[in-house]
Amino acid sequence: MSGARYRFMPTRSLTEGALAVALSEVLFISGRYLPAGFLVAFFGAVPLALLARRRGLKVGALAATAALLLILVLGGPSGLFIASPHAICGTLMGALLRVGRGIPACLVVGIGVRVVLYPVGFVFFIYLVLGADGVETFLTATRPLLENLDRYLGVVGISLSSVGPIGLFAVFLLLWSIVAGTNQALVVPLFIRRALPPSLNTDAVLDASRTR
Repeated sequence: MSGARYRFMPTRSLTEGALAVALSEVLFISGRYLPAGFLVAFFGAVPLALLARRRGLKVGALAATAALLLILVLGGPSGLFIASPHAICGTLMGALLRVGRGIPACLVVGIGVRVVLYPVGFVFFIYLVLGADGVETFLTATRPLLENLDRYLGVVGISLSSVGPIGLFAVFLLLWSIVAGTNQALVVPLFIRRALPPSLNTDAVLDASRTR
């Protein structure tokens, strides 16, 4: 009986992985069309985090890759850009929880992944979506915004014209990375540890080896 359980572990991993991909995909796609969709997509990281928590980083990474390829097909580049931080962070956070790490480690992952990914996504859309003249188009479109902000912030002695459109956007991406990464570093561990039943919040590979 124990031998049969061990032999079927790959099948169970594939089944859990398929379920995690499907659930994450539903949340990612729903997040594009529902009101407050960002919050819905935000929870797309949880199934992948749970999978990595139960089955390890390798299985979690394969599932995250499958989920991102599927969202690229269904949602295009913009869907991929929105889902990527959630999928990658969810997988890494689940792997960290698996080895006993907590919220501080998840916080580093949540912020760090976004600090790397957001500028890449920004450059992608500037050059590939707006075209060869995308940078100039972006700068031209952003100047009125800077002028309006300076008009109000000048009262307190703050001028954004000195940093320019690119600098302003870089500051925004950094702040958003901190806010979103912090929230996800709190949501994923707390949801897995508190909201899910104990039978799911386990190391499935270790549990299987004990039954051999």
